[in-house]
Amino acid sequence: MDKQSTLDWLYSLHRFGIKPGLERINKLAEFLGHPERNFKSIHITGTNGKGSTASNLASMLIEGGYKTGLYTSPHVLEFNERIQLQSKMIDDEALVEYAQSLKPLQEKINATFFELTTAIAFRYFADMQTDIAIIEAGMGGLNDATNIISSVLSIITPISLEHTEYLGDTIEKIAFDKSQIIKPKSKSLISDKNKSLGNIFFKQANKVSSDLFFTNDLLTLKNIKINPDFSSRFEIIDCQHKTKSFSTPLIGKFQIENASMAIASTYLLKENFQLNDSIIQKGLENVVKNTHLSSRLEIISNNPLILLDSGHNPGAMKELVDSLAFINHSTTEHDNDQFVFLMALMTDKDAESIFSIISPLIKHLILTQPKTSRASNPLVLKNIASRFISDKSIEIIPEVPDALNKLIELNDSSIILGSFYLAEEVKRALPL
Repeated sequence: MDKQSTLDWLYSLHRFGIKPGLERINKLAEFLGHPERNFKSIHITGTNGKGSTASNLASMLIEGGYKTGLYTSPHVLEFNERIQLQSKMIDDEALVEYAQSLKPLQEKINATFFELTTAIAFRYFADMQTDIAIIEAGMGGLNDATNIISSVLSIITPISLEHTEYLGDTIEKIAFDKSQIIKPKSKSLISDKNKSLGNIFFKQANKVSSDLFFTNDLLTLKNIKINPDFSSRFEIIDCQHKTKSFSTPLIGKFQIENASMAIASTYLLKENFQLNDSIIQKGLENVVKNTHLSSRLEIISNNPLILLDSGHNPGAMKELVDSLAFINHSTTEHDNDQFVFLMALMTDKDAESIFSIISPLIKHLILTQPKTSRASNPLVLKNIASRFISDKSIEIIPEVPDALNKLIELNDSSIILGSFYLAEEVKRALPL
């Protein structure tokens, strides 16, 4: 089978939905000879920032000369983005071979799309003799398919309410679920934004004899600034009270916090992976090149300012509002209180909370619908959005390319927001 037919088969597995539990992934791993045991790994979960944190850390390890794997989801343009090694996406031949080898077993056990993809990544990293692989959880931790690894470091980024039907209907239940990635005799790094949930993480860490740290145990972040070219610079004070300066092409306060978590992670890895400040800085500045990271407050245009972000939950919206306020405060070229928004949301997202948070920033709202069965009907979104902004400020343009063209015609500071599915269609429709 060729790549497209293989991908068609993989995508067809979405029909099995989300099936929490490790039974099927364990059967897939056993069939493959448990490849996840043949490479060191770092496990990352959280609600927001886990993909960016993973990418920053992978980029640093690549610059340090270590053969580094990266497993993230979802992809934006190419499925192969999910499985990377040394800045390169998995090649089509390997993807097809691994997927086809698992097909007979998948048909016996009804493994899901994410379980198959995870098994493929584990086998690829083992076969390629990877030094270290950064593995991003798909959802939660306890019953996530990635949770069969025995990581040397577990990272938990900021947590907010998400996937409540699977993870629990309180922030404490969700934190408990995610805490289950903390493994015996490992190290764990928790975002300072989760400190109110500290007892949950300490309980799991003590249970399995893991050394647990919050980010501020290792460094203090200060003096965040945005450069005229929209790159960011910041300082950290490390645990030896040394002040160090770094820069990144990414913007937004939350992206700097993600970068600082990645830096803190390098301090916990120093027994096995030596990364000095120069290497860390190269990792930060080359994160896009090294990991194909995109659609995280990405600048599509400078004049007018157009930003593309894949945030899709209330926690991400709060971070977006803070970041836009910080950009306005830090730059004179783009002092905007309101923006044109081009948005789409999936049906499982909390649209009411999302619009309530961002409504003060909306000058004009264009609602569209990416080509996926998961996408919300724009009429439904309009009814929700109209509770917070005037009907006259909202228009529906169902086709994403047409909606993008309208946004470009308005020639105003704009934000494209709400979904990786929307980001993909926007990227494909952007004028060359």
